[in-house]
Amino acid sequence: MIVLKSGELYIIENGTERKYLSPFIAAKIEAAARTEEHSGWKQKDDGESRGMFSRSTLWGRQSAPFVPPQITHVHECENGFFYVIKMGRASGLFRYDKETDSEFRLFHKENFNPAGLSVSATGIVTTVDSVDGSRHLAWYDRSGKNEEIITSGDCVDEHPWLGEDVVYYDSKGIGRTQDRAIGAFGPRGIYCVSKDGQDHRVIRESTSFEYLLPKVGADGSLYALRIPWDPNSHSPWSLIRDVLMFPYVLFMAIIGFINVFSILFAKRPIISAGGPGVPAKDLRKLMVHSTLLDLRKASKQGAEAALAPKSWKVVKLDGDSDIEIRHSVIGFSPDSSGLLLNTGFGIFSDQGEQLYRSKEIILDFTPNSTAPEAGRRLQPEAVG
Repeated sequence: MIVLKSGELYIIENGTERKYLSPFIAAKIEAAARTEEHSGWKQKDDGESRGMFSRSTLWGRQSAPFVPPQITHVHECENGFFYVIKMGRASGLFRYDKETDSEFRLFHKENFNPAGLSVSATGIVTTVDSVDGSRHLAWYDRSGKNEEIITSGDCVDEHPWLGEDVVYYDSKGIGRTQDRAIGAFGPRGIYCVSKDGQDHRVIRESTSFEYLLPKVGADGSLYALRIPWDPNSHSPWSLIRDVLMFPYVLFMAIIGFINVFSILFAKRPIISAGGPGVPAKDLRKLMVHSTLLDLRKASKQGAEAALAPKSWKVVKLDGDSDIEIRHSVIGFSPDSSGLLLNTGFGIFSDQGEQLYRSKEIILDFTPNSTAPEAGRRLQPEAVG
């Protein structure tokens, strides 16, 4: 099993966990350390300078802190695995060969921020972004070349999964304002497209639920993650709280405006207790599948901790019906014996057996042997 946690990849074999360090990431970290060692002094004002100008004035402002590249997606294949490394505005697609213990970079380019990765013996499917905010599926050969866009439209296509003769994916429509800016998104549904991009078929759409992460099991069944969708959800307590807090918020806004006015013209603030602060990142919450989840609620569940609420369920798409498999799941993957389910803190079989446990949040995983490509054969029908 391969597990992705905090942007790092771990290989679990024979009950032991081994961290995989990409040579590309290691080289970037080493280069950043050398740069800091040789040139870091130029931007650091250690208080010893008595000249007219500080070091940062002479040598330029201090550059932003180095953020190590992170692995965002992984898909196991024969004799190794494919993975995506994100570094700033650029990301790259890489392959690790287990037999030679070697890393191969297929490509690396800016504005490549894939939302899903699926690999088969015939090719690779991931996503590419457009300047207008839409996202579509792209097909590559096994060497990462010969890119072919296979979906289109004013939508966001994500999480592709290669079947036998089609690619399954989830998609949500984009609602735009009069100036063509993104105003809202519709609920995500499950669709499939032929590998040549010519034929499409709707698998599941709903106005009450979102369906995402389509995957085909070893038995040919199609599974997906189902989560509630209500664009107008607003609890009565939130409305009451907003009304009660309105006088205080208005008062603080007026005081803040006067304080800024005083600083500009009187050169002194009227608020002596501190100053304008930078909002701290809330580490108690995490964005998963475009939804903000509260980590505090997850920690209260003890040994059965799950990141997602019970309303998040893995379902089997059987015609027009949903057969529920398990709740409180953020991801899953088929293997030769059934489904493996990710609760965020552990990997379970569809029979409830715990296979792996982690104190860190498991963002993604792939089993040792992926489900065979020969999933349910569908004859795509053109969507009007």
